[in-house]
Amino acid sequence: MKRAIISLALICYGSVCYGQEPLIHQFGSVDLKQFGVNIELGSKDPSGLTVRLKFQGAGETGTGADSSIPIIPGKWAAQFVAPNQLWIYDGASTVLLYERTISPKGFKASSSAVVPSLLERAPTELRAMIHQ
Repeated sequence: MKRAIISLALICYGSVCYGQEPLIHQFGSVDLKQFGVNIELGSKDPSGLTVRLKFQGAGETGTGADSSIPIIPGKWAAQFVAPNQLWIYDGASTVLLYERTISPKGFKASSSAVVPSLLERAPTELRAMIHQ
């Protein structure tokens, strides 16, 4: 029995048990109904990413109307980690984290340019891209 529990724990170490969704490499809308979240990734041009993260009944956050995140086309990626985090890798050296806070409508945005530990706290698949 103990061996089965340990095996299950090792299997769950991956994305399914921790709520990591697959990497997103394209602009568009991703509706994650199971988590009550919609992610909209757009572009003003191929090298600028706009983000809109909407939680059902909890408001939204994202880049401002006239701003975008500089990205390297074809090398950037985003990943949602349930229940409340959107991680973005710009394709060069920066990781951004958008997350809903405890407050029902509160949001927080962080960048590895200011919080270097985000580079090592990023989800496994994004970290692999960073260290390529």
